[in-house]
Amino acid sequence: LSAFLHADSYLNVSGSWNSTSHTAVIDFYRLVESGTLISVTILDSSGISLPSDGVSAAHSISISSDAVAGPVSATRVQNVDLIGLFLHSDIVFSGGASVPSSC
Repeated sequence: LSAFLHADSYLNVSGSWNSTSHTAVIDFYRLVESGTLISVTILDSSGISLPSDGVSAAHSISISSDAVAGPVSATRVQNVDLIGLFLHSDIVFSGGASVPSSC
């Protein structure tokens, strides 16, 4: 497991990534009330990246909990922002004139 989330002083939270099971584990070490919105940002420096084929509706993303107040079985996340990919790309410059640099 590699750490991707550093401890937050308010929520007292840590996170790790299991590359074998493709699972992110986020541990909260204080009570998080029901209905509380939690936002997790995974930084580029974590080494975790998006799938090379983007994120499509075919990807199954789920969430589960082993909370003290009661476990929640893996439940599919219904709304996931889709992320496309480029299968082929070109950059074409035409009709331009060079502009002298002022430096």
